[in-house]
Amino acid sequence: MSFLASKTLKNIPRIVQILRLKTAEFLTDSITTQQLRLLYLVDQHKTNSELAKMMFVSEAAVSKSLKMMIKQGLIKKTDSIDKRSSVLKVTPKGKKLRTKISARLESILDLEFKKLKPFEQEELSRALDKLVEVMEKLHVNY
Repeated sequence: MSFLASKTLKNIPRIVQILRLKTAEFLTDSITTQQLRLLYLVDQHKTNSELAKMMFVSEAAVSKSLKMMIKQGLIKKTDSIDKRSSVLKVTPKGKKLRTKISARLESILDLEFKKLKPFEQEELSRALDKLVEVMEKLHVNY
């Protein structure tokens, strides 16, 4: 395994774990980390099956979370052309909560990134863009 492949496989899960833990600190008792992820994914018009695959959870877990979020007024069901399914939309309340949590996380990241020298910030930005490009090619090609 190449150095970069090894480093990528080692560090990305750690970065995701840290972001999830930090995000969980901002959540209230009214929303879980899984529900927050759904607030982002629902806007992409995914089916319950697709949402479950993207989140690595069961369809039942997604359905349960979505039902709770509908009760909380974070998302709503709207009719679709196909009467067998419905389209989920994030409500203004859900968007407000999503924006609030994202802003708090971004402010913490900004504080840390500001400690980097400008050229380090630029290098990191380019590296992240390149990493996304490589990962998207993997997703399409395999």
